[in-house]
Amino acid sequence: MPYAHQQNSTAECIMHTILDGAHSAMAESGIALKYWADAISTIVYVQNLILSSQQPGTIPAELWFGQHQNISHLHPFGATACAHIPSDLSLSKLFPQLVKVALLSYFGNDSYKLLEKNTGAVFRSHDVIFEEGTTNYAKQPTPISFTDDNNPFPYRSDNQTQVSSENRSNDTMGELDQELIGPPLQVIAP
Repeated sequence: MPYAHQQNSTAECIMHTILDGAHSAMAESGIALKYWADAISTIVYVQNLILSSQQPGTIPAELWFGQHQNISHLHPFGATACAHIPSDLSLSKLFPQLVKVALLSYFGNDSYKLLEKNTGAVFRSHDVIFEEGTTNYAKQPTPISFTDDNNPFPYRSDNQTQVSSENRSNDTMGELDQELIGPPLQVIAP
């Protein structure tokens, strides 16, 4: 079947690598899912600046542009930064001169696509200071409680599907699996 990417294993592998990188970047940064295209754009941009496994010892961007690439401007997706507000936009002398933002993507080597989380405004800036010492990990998801209507473990009669971290540390994984899954199935020969 022509033009079917499913039959091109190289294209499938590249797409899988890009999507895995985007999933990881979005999960680590805590940026809303509506910015998935920016995550993919950032992953592709970074992939073009790292060594290629297809052509060992080469960097794709260096082959395209014919010159050594500077990577000092690279920062993690969703990295916290402060963007300078130009003085001509300031309403008064007491107006803030910096706004706290998160990195969404790159515009070449000199400017960034930034997200102001409080207002949701997305803009381009080259006058940015990144917070280097802070981590960008997203908050852990809240625990899920199951009711009889949405229980994914219907074979469990007492409906105790949550396992606390205290129980997990005191229990071996085999016993924990046995508790969650239930007794093993018995095969009866005919």
